[in-house]
Amino acid sequence: MTVSMNKIITDVASQCRDLNFIFTKAKKLQTINQSFANYLDPSIQSQCQVANMVDKCLILIVTSGSIAMQMRLMTDEILQKIKQNPLFSTIKTIQCLVRPTQSIASTKQQEINNIPKLSHAAAKVIKESAESIKDPALQAIMLKISKRI
Repeated sequence: MTVSMNKIITDVASQCRDLNFIFTKAKKLQTINQSFANYLDPSIQSQCQVANMVDKCLILIVTSGSIAMQMRLMTDEILQKIKQNPLFSTIKTIQCLVRPTQSIASTKQQEINNIPKLSHAAAKVIKESAESIKDPALQAIMLKISKRI
């Protein structure tokens, strides 16, 4: 079965339009983000990024709940400032979405790595205690703890 050349050209052209739309939208968001950053306190500029502008709402991605709370507290002030910029003249509200920069798994691994090491004396006491425990599951946990030297 052969596919007609017109069908292939139509499909490729359609994909190009879609890609062009995506690139255009990305460039527009980049411009908006750069402009918006000028209205933010320098301490939170790197923690906040414009995600979209939809229906008179500026949607931001922030790195933590505390940054989101700061943005909420400064919303009225920011809205007043950005009204002078034609890019933001239609914006009536600001919405913050929290997206932490680190994954939960890497944070858990850091917590495990931050557990303090035992002294040799403490490890020896824990190991001796573990050897006297009859419960195999508890004994295994205690022996594992005793190896954190």
